[in-house]
Amino acid sequence: MKNYLLITTLLATPVVAQITIDSVPFIAESHQAYVLEQDLQLEGQGPAIILEEVVDVTLDFQGHELVIPDGQVGIALEHCSDIMIKQGTIRAHALAEQDESEAVTLEQVNDVTIEDMLFKDTCCGISAGNQHSYNTGLTVRRCCFDLTSPLSTRGIVLGNIRGLLVEDSVFLPTGTVLGTQPIGIYLYNNAAQVCIVGCSFRGQYDRSITVQSINEPGNGYEYEFPSEEIEIDECRFSEGHVIDVDLLGVHDVQVTNSVFSQENGLYHIMHKAGNSPLAGGLQVHTCLFERGTGYSPFGMRASIALEQLPLSTLTVSNSIFPGASANYWDLLVDQSRQALVQECASWEQKFSGLGRDFEIKSLFQPSVSQLRWV
Repeated sequence: MKNYLLITTLLATPVVAQITIDSVPFIAESHQAYVLEQDLQLEGQGPAIILEEVVDVTLDFQGHELVIPDGQVGIALEHCSDIMIKQGTIRAHALAEQDESEAVTLEQVNDVTIEDMLFKDTCCGISAGNQHSYNTGLTVRRCCFDLTSPLSTRGIVLGNIRGLLVEDSVFLPTGTVLGTQPIGIYLYNNAAQVCIVGCSFRGQYDRSITVQSINEPGNGYEYEFPSEEIEIDECRFSEGHVIDVDLLGVHDVQVTNSVFSQENGLYHIMHKAGNSPLAGGLQVHTCLFERGTGYSPFGMRASIALEQLPLSTLTVSNSIFPGASANYWDLLVDQSRQALVQECASWEQKFSGLGRDFEIKSLFQPSVSQLRWV
């Protein structure tokens, strides 16, 4: 009887050795894992770290900080895919009168994840390197945008983005310089398949979230399709904003399971048609609204306000409007084709509609127990 020796070959996945970035500026290469072993500071011109035409790159700050000077970029991504940036801080070290520093810029990128990062005192946290570039598949998870310096104006600002997830992130107050229009998340031109979930927006923003379709041929702002498929879920808006969710020329928006608890704003949700013939489609479910008490130059404030939307527009259900005051409305609808309010609670029941089909079903005053779910 013959004895046979069975030899098994195990094919192991190769382990990529970590490469330490010990100075900046630095240019990354494909299929590499980079780490920071110490805090780094960019002196002179940037970007500090460049990822250009690369794939499969991990950049792990390991809790360290990258400091950039006025007007420079922390990490620039251009024509790359499958990128991970995590666990660190990017900070602007001083703000000049016309600071334009940006923590992370994206241009023609795909499948990028940014998680567990702190962006502090830069003019913008995450932004498009070029307003005409298209980016797809961006995930921002467990990040903090601490943009409290006077000239910090944007947490996230992106145009032409398809497939954006912003999850479990915090947006602290932005700058207070007049004319800067500080915004937590600003999306424009062809923003689609966007999900903002589990985020907190705090402080005196001009806007917390703005989504726009801008169509100005000849001025560099043109879109083929409107911004659409926007989902805002389990978010909290607090401590006073002019408008919490500002929509202009946008189609197919859902706002669910969110709390609007600020007291000084004009509108919690504002939806306008702009110059888009396709704007419309807003669904609001299981939300809590508290009244605003701030000054309105138009003499009115509202939890939800819609203006001249051409498509069938609004459904509000299972939501609570816990108070109204002089010149404050739960809902203002102007020239919309259809609006339905059902299974909602309102203390004052102040709803105004000029649409073709404005219907209210099962509207009642909330009880104390109904307010406890928040």
